Amino acid sequence: MSKTYATIFFLFLTCLSRYVAATEIPELVKKDINLKIQMKACQAQWALESELYHIHKLNSNQQLIFIPCSNWGYNTNWLAYFHIYNKIKATSYLKPLLFVRYRSSKGIYADNTISNLRWNPEILEITSFRTKNGTNLCGDLTGFTWDNNSQEFKYKGLIKKDDCNSTENWKSLSISWE
Repeated sequence: MSKTYATIFFLFLTCLSRYVAATEIPELVKKDINLKIQMKACQAQWALESELYHIHKLNSNQQLIFIPCSNWGYNTNWLAYFHIYNKIKATSYLKPLLFVRYRSSKGIYADNTISNLRWNPEILEITSFRTKNGTNLCGDLTGFTWDNNSQEFKYKGLIKKDDCNSTENWKSLSISWE
């Protein structure tokens, strides 16, 4: 097994160990994902049939929900939601979360998906690594931290390398994002 494939296999096993089947996906999330499937923004086999989704309870009535939406080449794109529910009143509020993204063809933009999500529940941080060719030689790496006050992920930083064949170092992008 080559070093590249061993790295990909290790990342896949790490992903499986972090994302276990949750007991319940809220109806509002199912409705949003079904709409995305109809619009061809998500692949049906990944979104609702996968057991790789994860629900992280922030407190007794708030949770973060991460669901794989699509798998294109070397990258799995995830949807993230902030969900508030009140069991007594039987009410629910769902907020799809946006992330700062980068692509050499598009530049910097906001999107509701995040690539190759790595969730650290102890410090409420997400890291996204989008690879351009299936190796760790190029792509972009972005970090976010959950902010309870604004109820969204705050951008921490982004490094990128556009040319997979270049010997140039990864470059940090300075972004002002509010």
